[in-house]
Amino acid sequence: MTYCAVVLDNTSAELLKTLFRLGVLRHLGLEEEHSDPSKRHGFVFYTKNGDPLPHHMTICLGEFDTKLNTLDMLNEPACIWIDSIWIDLDLGVACAGVSDSTSLDGEVEVRSSNKHKHVTIALKGNAKPFESNKVLEKTPDESSDFECDCNIGPFTSGVLKLTLNSRVRLTGIVRSNL
Repeated sequence: MTYCAVVLDNTSAELLKTLFRLGVLRHLGLEEEHSDPSKRHGFVFYTKNGDPLPHHMTICLGEFDTKLNTLDMLNEPACIWIDSIWIDLDLGVACAGVSDSTSLDGEVEVRSSNKHKHVTIALKGNAKPFESNKVLEKTPDESSDFECDCNIGPFTSGVLKLTLNSRVRLTGIVRSNL
């Protein structure tokens, strides 16, 4: 299946991984490696097929849709602004909520056919990237404003939404036929 997306550049993908790993998971008391298995988060930054995560914000499935966006956006730089991190420990999906997506100069909106614009950050277990759509449809079991010096406390199941105190800017390129 082909799709069109704003594909993150390496710097933005690494920034999002760092925010998730060192900011969010550490404050949840979860680590990549810990002697106590209940303290290991189990999230990975790749799909079952070995494709890297985070990778993109989907614009549409199939060919580039000129009803959503103008063709002159194709292969051009774009900005994605994230304002929240969603984690569903039951599904095993972590994603970033996108508040805005625009051309690099901020003049033109990059529209998406998804009801909730997002970037899948990480998966665990048998989770699949498309399940991020399910996470954003849920009502969070817990919600918190997120600052790097806060302690959110124990969180072992359900959906957690962390609202970032300031939006984070990511950059990428609008691509088709991925």
